[in-house]
Amino acid sequence: MIGSHYFRPGTYALVPNKHLLPQMKGAPLSVYVTLCAHADAEGFCFPSIARIAKTTGYSARMVRYGIDELGRLGVIEREARTNDAGDTSNRYRILLADPLSTPDGTPLQGGVHPFAGGVATHFPGG
Repeated sequence: MIGSHYFRPGTYALVPNKHLLPQMKGAPLSVYVTLCAHADAEGFCFPSIARIAKTTGYSARMVRYGIDELGRLGVIEREARTNDAGDTSNRYRILLADPLSTPDGTPLQGGVHPFAGGVATHFPGG
């Protein structure tokens, strides 16, 4: 039996885009999970590179590489920000990638649509 003490708010993170997780290895995967853990209900978060590095155990350089790879996969977007004092930071948003196509847009020939909760009956381009 699962008790309520296992699923307290703030003790777990939702990680969308399950179909793309096999393409994420090492730093990109760790960075993605960290961003998901920091994201609000709309998918926005703004942890610093230093915080992500401390959380993941990767260097700042590898964190930046991970962020670039996640952007290439289409699972995050990054917005550079500057405040009135000239300090810079990034705001990230977790995106829901199209689960019925590959990152380059190639349609899949079948499968389960994880966000619709069932077997897909219509596929892009088909």
